Amino acid sequence: YGLAPVSATATSGGGSIAAAIDGNSGSRWESAFADPQTYTVDLGTLSHVDQVTLDWEAASAKDYTLSGSVDGSTWVTIGTRTNLTSIDHRLDVFSGVNGEYRYLRMHGTARTIPYGYSIYEFNVCGGATQSTSGYVVLPAKIESESYTAMSGIQTEATSDTGGGQNVGWIEAGDWMDYQVNSPTAKTYTLQARVSSLYAGTSFQIRNAGGTTLATITVPNTGGWQTWQTVSTSITLPAGNQTLRFYAVTNGFNINWLNFVNPGARMAAEDAEGLSIYPNPAHGFVNITADEDSELFIYSLTGALVKQQKVTKGANQVMLDNFATGIYIVKVGEQTIKLAVE
Repeated sequence: YGLAPVSATATSGGGSIAAAIDGNSGSRWESAFADPQTYTVDLGTLSHVDQVTLDWEAASAKDYTLSGSVDGSTWVTIGTRTNLTSIDHRLDVFSGVNGEYRYLRMHGTARTIPYGYSIYEFNVCGGATQSTSGYVVLPAKIESESYTAMSGIQTEATSDTGGGQNVGWIEAGDWMDYQVNSPTAKTYTLQARVSSLYAGTSFQIRNAGGTTLATITVPNTGGWQTWQTVSTSITLPAGNQTLRFYAVTNGFNINWLNFVNPGARMAAEDAEGLSIYPNPAHGFVNITADEDSELFIYSLTGALVKQQKVTKGANQVMLDNFATGIYIVKVGEQTIKLAVE
């Protein structure tokens, strides 16, 4: 039984990136004529992977590693191939994988011939471990008004960055439910975008059994539409689950909740309208911008190491040739520090 890859990214290849996951053995992804290169497949959900087969064109990898990840940040080596030869439709089969992954990545370090890396098909066999339909896969930002059930609250237009709505008129005992999926048992940094004219108001995040998983105290931000990001940690089990936002007191508004990987920083703390995750990153980073713009990444010495266009919404930026260290990311007038592992 097979898994149809949902999307793919690569260090290079332009419009040919999707050709290695289109089910057509006559089309192919081809990279630039340089080392190293990567090709990453996103299965769209945590999946049980039994076998991965790479169908190579003659322009193929001599040395490469196949890795898997549940979050796109931490990678586990599935297998390594070395000193391979150039053969058209060379099938490299990784059987007996028996792992739970959402992302699969080919990282090539040497080519068989002077041309680029070229894959006809990147085939994955296995099955989804659990349907996440209707569940928000973490890490992710959740808008407060996207609850699946609630009691007592109202929504209103917000003047916070990004616009949309926030939840207000919150009274003690009011609640909202959110359905999330944590690919693994994990401790996240939970960030909340809040506003209040009072000090010491608070809310809890509870599980379906009523156990309190996290408590956040809301400060006096100076106005009902004067927003501030506050945070704490929260530990979640693996799988689908319903989390309840429970108001301990009245007197505050909330715009969104954000579950990020440990050590990551939400852009709202550094730059309005721009977010980066995971942070620290390895291989790639997701950048969400509030408008079309130009992205620049600088080293701490001021050297420009990457430049590309980003569009409003989610963008994935590859970091494969980046050395470990701290970089400055600039999008429009906003800047954020990015750690690369």
